[in-house]
Amino acid sequence: VDTHQIHDMFCSDELKQDYDVIHYTHPKREAQDGVAILWKKGRFELLESEMIPFYAKQEEYQYYMCAAVAHVMDNVTQKRLLLACIHFYDKKCIKPQETLLQYILSKKEEKADGIIWGGDCNHEYKSILPDGFSTPASSCARNEENGSWVYPTSNSKKIDWIFYSSSNGCEEEETVLSSFTSLESEAFVKSTAEAFDCMGGYTLSDHLGEATTFIFS
Repeated sequence: VDTHQIHDMFCSDELKQDYDVIHYTHPKREAQDGVAILWKKGRFELLESEMIPFYAKQEEYQYYMCAAVAHVMDNVTQKRLLLACIHFYDKKCIKPQETLLQYILSKKEEKADGIIWGGDCNHEYKSILPDGFSTPASSCARNEENGSWVYPTSNSKKIDWIFYSSSNGCEEEETVLSSFTSLESEAFVKSTAEAFDCMGGYTLSDHLGEATTFIFS
């Protein structure tokens, strides 16, 4: 998401009324896009937000890209969540995934009840997921053979992911964060594969979106 897109989105009175947002622009990426997290007003309270920079491989830059992180409180369940929106790009960043996971590990003392992160990982995770994290079952189920939809990219690589984990250090009785597919989440994913006349018959992106529904138990 670039700065102009975020600005245009929040020119909508309906969106501003219902959602809050944090957005960070990648420090040196040529596209001048970035990462954003939106949350429902009233349902969630923002406790803290910050940008996690990823070191650049180019010597002339210190940082090239970044992740957006939000610590929020769910006002219904009184559970704390650590949320991160990412865009990994190993070609021009130094170990971006490791940087994010080290940050998450450093926040263990803040005792989040659940951790959710995801975005364009530029990695297919064909056999090994990030240590300690699960991914929604739907992420592995969408393919041409089962009658569902496929990624609109030419080579159909699966590089957009959501990962989650329960408690990262709570001393109380363990809270389990789990995910399930809902009609709303699947409708959203399917909509990202639709072509639009305003886009000349193309999809809004060369990526198919990913979505899931989470619940504490």
